[in-house]
Amino acid sequence: MAPAPLPLPTRWVVGLLGVKLLCALGYAYLYFHLRPATSDVWGYYDQSRQLAGMIHTPADFFNYALPTHGSWSFWMHYNAWNNLKENVYVLLLLVMNLLTGGNVYADTVLFAVLTFTGWLRLMRLFRALYPGRAHVWYALPFLLPTFLFCYSGLHSDGLIFALLGWFAWDAYRLFVSAAPHSDGDAAPRRPPVWRFVLICLLFACFKAFFLALLLLLVLAWRLRRPYGWLFLTVAGALLLAVTVPEQVSRQQEYLALHELRPESATTAQPLTAGSYLSHLPGAVWTGLFRPAPWEGRKYLVSALEVWLLWLLLVYGFTRRVRRSFFEASWAWLTVMFCLLIGYTIPVMGAVIRYRALLFPLVLGLCLLPLVRPRKAL
Repeated sequence: MAPAPLPLPTRWVVGLLGVKLLCALGYAYLYFHLRPATSDVWGYYDQSRQLAGMIHTPADFFNYALPTHGSWSFWMHYNAWNNLKENVYVLLLLVMNLLTGGNVYADTVLFAVLTFTGWLRLMRLFRALYPGRAHVWYALPFLLPTFLFCYSGLHSDGLIFALLGWFAWDAYRLFVSAAPHSDGDAAPRRPPVWRFVLICLLFACFKAFFLALLLLLVLAWRLRRPYGWLFLTVAGALLLAVTVPEQVSRQQEYLALHELRPESATTAQPLTAGSYLSHLPGAVWTGLFRPAPWEGRKYLVSALEVWLLWLLLVYGFTRRVRRSFFEASWAWLTVMFCLLIGYTIPVMGAVIRYRALLFPLVLGLCLLPLVRPRKAL
């Protein structure tokens, strides 16, 4: 089977990859040379080197490299899946070290190229949804500074975004549309189902709760509007209610962690199950709007990004942009994801990093419908 054509001309793809590599190498220099104690990336990398020294037989690999197996109740908690993510990521670093001789910059380049595949898939999705735009508009969503910094370097979050790109593009072709593009491109080929299942399994390893949100989207796409919106409304409320104990537990862990580093904490109050609803306005403000432009220079870039996205969304409403249920339903995912962040993460730096996962997708869905196709000019 011939490889799929690139979503943009080769020079554009190479340019985007070059930007990603520059950011990734800068990230590596910052966290491996200047500030290794402030990032968990160094800890994972060090674990992979220690693991290489301990594994001599297949039995060693099973004992040291695989996550601890617990009871079924153990896997109902966030920490179980978080530990699995860390184990799988350390194993990936271990394999990369075998290929690169353990050189952190070679690892970074390899990792950046690997995760760039997710960027390419989302660009294909943008072209399928909004054909005929100039090349720059398809590339622009990936150039947000916060996203570039947080999702380019040697961090497991980059893998999560890559999986999101693969998931979104394959889900679109499997469950939403197989029609030809309006700009004359061939109909998108249906991907193999086994690959979509594999993507879901990998998502379960790296961010299981995010996979739950994505699978709810898939079910809603099958129902279509208006039943899809009804399903998402009920499912979202149930999901928030059922996971209250985990949200409370997760926030308490963050608060305990940052008691040693109070400069990183925000002014959020500790969350309890009894006061859950009273915390809703604060969760909405933190997850969807903070940092605000007036909160200081430290977070100014992130603040401008967040409020720019809101301005684009409001402008789209004033222009009465028509969006398919597939496009609009990603807003539900964004709101749910940001609400969970607002409820559970009282550290502004972590809020910014986690939320940046959806920024390219949100910017593309807000911006590209407002841009007129070239052939219409």
